[in-house]
Amino acid sequence: MQKIGVPLFLFVVGFFLYSCSAIEAVKEKTGVIVMEVATRGSYQYLIKVDDELLWPENLPEQFKIPDLQIKVKYSKKRGSKIIYKPAPNDVPIKDYTVPIITILEISEEK
Repeated sequence: MQKIGVPLFLFVVGFFLYSCSAIEAVKEKTGVIVMEVATRGSYQYLIKVDDELLWPENLPEQFKIPDLQIKVKYSKKRGSKIIYKPAPNDVPIKDYTVPIITILEISEEK
């Protein structure tokens, strides 16, 4: 029983340390809402902070206003989101990718 306990303990400690290092720091910045058209009637809302576009996975409806100045507290997630643009036949095509964020707090900057 003791032989199994030590490797299990080391595994749990190692996993915990790895998990802590993978967590992105919380950031608080000012920015602006950017709207990208995917196709006729379909829009993608991004946040631009420090000349970087970010995909907010949980942007509240009341903040989906292009050029709205905001203050946002967020954390980056792993992975990225594909941003689409309209093609001549009005079918969205891949344009570029941006980091994904989770909004922790957001308010209008006055």
